[in-house]
Amino acid sequence: MVAVTPPIEGESLLSLIVRHVELNLLSRPGEVLEEVDIRTATPGFMPFTMRDSTADLARALGCREDEILSRIYRQPTDSRHEAVNFHGALLERRFLEAKVRRVSPQALGVSPHHRAAWMVRALSFCPESGELLIEACQACGCTLGWTRCSAVWRCDRCGFDLRRSTTQVPSRKETAEAIAAARLVDVRSDIRAAELACLPAAFRSWDPGQAFAAIVEFGLASSTSSDARAARNQAVGAGDFSSFTIADLAKGRRFALDWPESLAELAREEYARTGSTSVRRCFGTLSKYFYASTPPSPLRDLIRDAAAAALHEARVPAKLAAAVVKGGSTRTRTISALEVERLGISRRELRRLEGKSSTFVARQTGKGGTTLYDLEAITGLKADLEGSVSLQEAARRLALPAYAFEAILAAKLLCPVSNPDVAVVAAEVRVTQESLNGIIGALEAAPRKDVDCVGLVDGCRRQFHPALWAMILAALLSGRLPISRRNRAGKGVFDSLRVARAPLAELLGELARQPIAPNVWASCRTIAAVFGVPEQVVSAAVRAGLIEGDLLVRTSRVSLASAGAFDRKFVMSDEASELLGCAKPKIWGELTSRGLRPVASVCRHSLWDRQALERLLNS
Repeated sequence: MVAVTPPIEGESLLSLIVRHVELNLLSRPGEVLEEVDIRTATPGFMPFTMRDSTADLARALGCREDEILSRIYRQPTDSRHEAVNFHGALLERRFLEAKVRRVSPQALGVSPHHRAAWMVRALSFCPESGELLIEACQACGCTLGWTRCSAVWRCDRCGFDLRRSTTQVPSRKETAEAIAAARLVDVRSDIRAAELACLPAAFRSWDPGQAFAAIVEFGLASSTSSDARAARNQAVGAGDFSSFTIADLAKGRRFALDWPESLAELAREEYARTGSTSVRRCFGTLSKYFYASTPPSPLRDLIRDAAAAALHEARVPAKLAAAVVKGGSTRTRTISALEVERLGISRRELRRLEGKSSTFVARQTGKGGTTLYDLEAITGLKADLEGSVSLQEAARRLALPAYAFEAILAAKLLCPVSNPDVAVVAAEVRVTQESLNGIIGALEAAPRKDVDCVGLVDGCRRQFHPALWAMILAALLSGRLPISRRNRAGKGVFDSLRVARAPLAELLGELARQPIAPNVWASCRTIAAVFGVPEQVVSAAVRAGLIEGDLLVRTSRVSLASAGAFDRKFVMSDEASELLGCAKPKIWGELTSRGLRPVASVCRHSLWDRQALERLLNS
């Protein structure tokens, strides 16, 4: 009499056959299959290849035919990929093991049957016991198979009791995460549905098997070993999951739970590691889903849809491939270059953001591609540009030399625009309108005092120290330097101020004791205005080596320290005229008649020795 073998829930088809072999004292599965006219040299492939004889096999095993059919993994007729129906979950064929018999010693001790979950190659552990699966006998070292197997719990080569094998039990935290992911391929539909409902909304409409495959891909992408990541990805793609660990599966589930923020974090890490702006390198192993040869899948569409937003969130200025431009997803919180131009920011100014600012989001490649920018950042940039002025404009309104603003900004008397994009687009430092108007308003509202006064510009003539105007501005705002009155309406603020003579002289005395830094420069035009001579005179002095400076085709600069030393050594005709109190044309005759000769001549301007002139005036 043939012993009947009732199926156990979650049992694989080969396990059902082998238990029938064991109960009826047969030697191998082939003897059962030959009875129903199924001839195969590799019984392990039978669940994937069997199409007929299911009724005969059910009669031979003493079970219902539907219990056999539920354990046959057929490919759906509407599937375009190599996928099979694994107990209700759609899994790619590469995920399932056919030849090797993988077992859990502890689970076999509870019930000596082979669980269908052990066929899933991405599960290196038993979801029931939590221990790692073994696939080789610890006594003889041979790989466990199905062809000669007469009992699930026994080695088919040496007969060793596999329940006596020892194996490693991973950490509880990682195992808990991995077991949760394994529920997506559980044989029970309610368990699969419950786990699928725990994932973000983007995955809930998927087949549980597709969600499990996505978690595996996420686990590979989250691997910390970037060097081995590509090789592991290639091996897993070919069905070799030997390097895929419980930790990888746990990371993949956490990646899915954190979607889509996890994709942005991956892009941020990859950009920091590679520095590449190619979208095909910004997502690690997930970048393969941007290739045209990648077959359609829910995961491919999900990644492509979320790519632009992830790059935007990660502040990665990637160039988007056409595969990412799908359904307008790239326009999430972005604005095109053409739309930015309509806001008054030119295309030339925008190009300066590329490679220098995270405001530049992406450039779509291909014909008709467009450049995208962060909408919020561009809106803020426009507002900051409109609410600020250049240093040249501030210098004009205050009637100050441009070199004075470095010290003024350092003293925090004016506020530079905090948005770094403003300096990139404008190619210069800009200050806020609010701080500039605040200074002008404070000077206009300052109380006037009836004291011995002097014009501020006249009193500071021939002063080269870069901190001069910052010190004077601070003194004006604090009241240390009283304002007498304003005159010459319509000029710059400092041009029109008259201040108390004695406090100004005190400030200049303090400043004279401070050396001028050698690395502070000003234009020839600015120095010429301080000297009260044409710009060509200063340029000629630089060419003659009397003043340190650089004369270029478009720009020129003069060292303030060198200009100050020049002023302390030489007197020009304009200043000599003021000191002697005579007309400029008579200076030559007046000084030569007193025995003083010019020491040099620059651009038809005589230079007189200052010390000799001062001795002459004091005699």
